[in-house]
Amino acid sequence: MLLLIGLIMYSRTTSPNIYITAIFSIILLVIAIIFVADILKDKAKRK
Repeated sequence: MLLLIGLIMYSRTTSPNIYITAIFSIILLVIAIIFVADILKDKAKRK
């Protein structure tokens, strides 16, 4: 999770094009949400 946030911050400082940055951030956000959802599903199955 921290790595994803770090990548978003890094892309914002290096990329001059705001549209590329926005798309990149949205993609990472979707990946993070899917990742968290999978973890929650695993915890629910274990219980």
